[in-house]
Amino acid sequence: MKLRRLIKDNKGQVSLEFIIITGVVILVALTVGIFVKQTSAKNVKTATDYQSIVNNS
Repeated sequence: MKLRRLIKDNKGQVSLEFIIITGVVILVALTVGIFVKQTSAKNVKTATDYQSIVNNS
């Protein structure tokens, strides 16, 4: 019942939409951050491997 009243209330609807949009933005930012971190870690490992090959030669 409270949710229906909140959705019908214009001010409540704006607040609810803002919370939903903020949640989606946070999820997208977390996903991109995790992807960038994994890519960076993979590149660091590749660079470290190349450096060890050069140092051992």
